[in-house]
Amino acid sequence: MDERTWRIHGVLLGGAVGDSLGLPGEGISPGRQRRLWPGDLRHRFLFGRGMISDDTEHAFMTAQALLEADGDMERFRSSLAWKLRWWFLALPAGVGLATARACIRLWLGVPPERSGVNSAGNGPAMRSAILGAVLAHEAEKRREFVRASTRLTHLDPRAETAALAVAEGAAWIVRGEPSIEDFSGRLPGLGADAEWTRLCRRLTEALARRESVADFAVSLDLVRGVSGYAYHTVPMALFA
Repeated sequence: MDERTWRIHGVLLGGAVGDSLGLPGEGISPGRQRRLWPGDLRHRFLFGRGMISDDTEHAFMTAQALLEADGDMERFRSSLAWKLRWWFLALPAGVGLATARACIRLWLGVPPERSGVNSAGNGPAMRSAILGAVLAHEAEKRREFVRASTRLTHLDPRAETAALAVAEGAAWIVRGEPSIEDFSGRLPGLGADAEWTRLCRRLTEALARRESVADFAVSLDLVRGVSGYAYHTVPMALFA
C-alpha cells in the first residue's frame, strides 16, 4: 500500500475509531463524562465495546459515492443522494433534523441540487474529510465536491465553510505538509463571515500559545460541551 492510500484509509478508520470512542459522551457535559467514566479514554458503549454513529456511516457512503463517480461531480451527487435516501429508510438513530428533512425532500422528488434545508449543523462536515483526502491535490474539484455534498442536506453557508475546513484539513494531512501555521493561515479564506474570521484568529492564537483543548473550548464559551452547530464542532475538531 502506498503512502497516499494508507493515509486515505486512515481518514476512514481513524474517524470510525474516534466516533466510537466519543459516541457515549454525545450531549453530555465534560464534567458529567468524567464522573461517569473516570480514567483513560476507551470504548465504553456496551460491555467495553464501541459503536459507530451516523458520522461514520456518512463518511463511508461518501467514499462509496466517490468510487462510483470516478471523478464526475454530477454522478457523485446523484449516487450520494440515493445512498442518503435508502439510509434514511432504515430509521437511523441520532439522525440530525436537517438531514432528516433533506432526506424526506429527496424522497418527495426534490432534485439533489435543491434538497438541502437552511441549517448550519455539522452533517456535511462529518462526511467531508474523505473528500479532502481523496482530492488532496485538486483544490477546485475538492471545493466543488464539498459544495455538492453539503447542499444535499444543508444550505446555510456556514455549514459549507465548516465542511470545507474539514476537507482542507484532511487534504493537508494527506499531502504531508509539515507547517500547521501554513494550514491555519489558509482557514480564514474559506469563509466570508465575521464569525468565521474571529474563530480562525482565535484558533491560530491558541495553537501559537499551545493551549489545551479544554482551554480552547473555554475561550469559545463551550464549557458545558460542544454543540452540533458547525462553527462549534469544526474549530474544536481542527484544534484538537
